[in-house]
Amino acid sequence: MSIYRSDSTSIQEGVPIEEYHNPDLNPGLSSTVFRNISVSPEYAFYKRRPPVESTQTKPTKPKQTKDMLEGSLIHCVVNEPETFEEYYMLTPAVNRKTNAGKEEYARLMEEAEGKHLITEDQWMMALGCRNSVHRNREARMLIEASKAEVSGFVNVEGTQTLKARPDLVINKHFFGLADIKSRQGGAA
Repeated sequence: MSIYRSDSTSIQEGVPIEEYHNPDLNPGLSSTVFRNISVSPEYAFYKRRPPVESTQTKPTKPKQTKDMLEGSLIHCVVNEPETFEEYYMLTPAVNRKTNAGKEEYARLMEEAEGKHLITEDQWMMALGCRNSVHRNREARMLIEASKAEVSGFVNVEGTQTLKARPDLVINKHFFGLADIKSRQGGAA
């Protein structure tokens, strides 16, 4: 459903994240591409290439790093807390270097049924971030006046050139975009 549309721009609700990231459906450049270009154009080109398909194995999705998992977790508890149990499962810390730990982890993975396993430390960190955002009056007002997970697309001469998926689209008292970041070390 489009909540705003002009000749060249549309902002749409309900676009599944897999569809947004699918370059065949949505080839526009995103903020990630521009961050990669800031490293080097060659690096950006390398990162945008589709995975090389082997004749023996299926292409795999990039491995989710600890930072990516924790960023997604923070995003979920701040913007969409009602979806937490759909995507995450709180688990005890498991030493996967031992045989018993490997067996326990395999059991937890089976029980999780595709959910991401998070430790109590990760959960407490995410709750701390959520509480910090909600203690901030301006941040809380932005969250209350916005819609989460809305995709924006810009088309030039019938070709999608840019895309964005900010965390929040504010469309109550004014129009604006907000993106909650958990990056460390001053990275923009």
